[in-house]
Amino acid sequence: MSPAAGRTGHDRWLGVEVRHLAALRAVAEEGTFGAAALKLGYAQSAISQQIAALERHVGHRLFDRPGGSRQVTLTRAGELLLGHAESIMTRLSAARIDLESLADEEVDSPIRIGAYQSVAATILPLVIQELGSESSDVGFDLTESGDDRVLLERLEQGELDVAFTELPLPEGPLEAARLLDDPYVLLVPEDHPYAELGRELTLEEVAAVPLMGCRANSGERRVEEVFAVHGLSPRFVQRVDAVGTLHGFVAAGLGCALLPRLSVDVEGKPLVALPIEARLPDRVVGIAWHRDRLQTCTTGLFVDLAVEVSARLDVDAAPAL
Repeated sequence: MSPAAGRTGHDRWLGVEVRHLAALRAVAEEGTFGAAALKLGYAQSAISQQIAALERHVGHRLFDRPGGSRQVTLTRAGELLLGHAESIMTRLSAARIDLESLADEEVDSPIRIGAYQSVAATILPLVIQELGSESSDVGFDLTESGDDRVLLERLEQGELDVAFTELPLPEGPLEAARLLDDPYVLLVPEDHPYAELGRELTLEEVAAVPLMGCRANSGERRVEEVFAVHGLSPRFVQRVDAVGTLHGFVAAGLGCALLPRLSVDVEGKPLVALPIEARLPDRVVGIAWHRDRLQTCTTGLFVDLAVEVSARLDVDAAPAL
């Protein structure tokens, strides 16, 4: 390509506008220009013009248009551009949230924290307690989810300041600090035959019993992958939304639960938590933040304290037997 052609191509891309990308996403999601127009509040002709302008600017046809009432579909070029458009619009949304928060910087804004249940019940109270001793009247907004992918998405979009998560992180604009290694245990009724073994369970023994787990749990997907590597298929007979429900089901003899140690509470319950051999790696718990997002001093202190209190938990934690 000649220098002149290169400059022409570059100049053409400068005409791409956010409204063009919004139209691209809406048409891809709705399947027709008319439905996309209703979603965005435009006339159908305006959506058609925006897509046509976008195709001129990028130099590629973005939709296959079969005609009539049939739905349009993205071309390969359209699919590629849509991926970039999603990232651009997510970053713009995060930028808007950052700029809106500037007016609150001198006000004691609450820290927006994302956590899954076991962390919210163990690590988080200790961090808040420590943070309260360092900064008076520290407020926080807590968002809980059993699926850390939901928390990471909200963190990337600027809806959270920090989020507890399992590591490693997916590719993207987030960074994290490692907090602790959380080994998996098998939760069984106290009269279960395994409770008398007095040793670590093998993966084969774990895979041999009916298991129960939580829905929308990224950790369980990794666990199943580990079993598959060793030619085993854990037999999950039930999935629930809450860890507390799992404890009740196990106590009732409905099955066993494969859980990280932080999620287990056997105090005063007819339950036993049994260790599992090292072929099943520990869950790695971390705390994540957006690398490009403005952070208050309080948020930075929160991360530091999370690392500090987790180190104490890691040292002091005893096997849940």
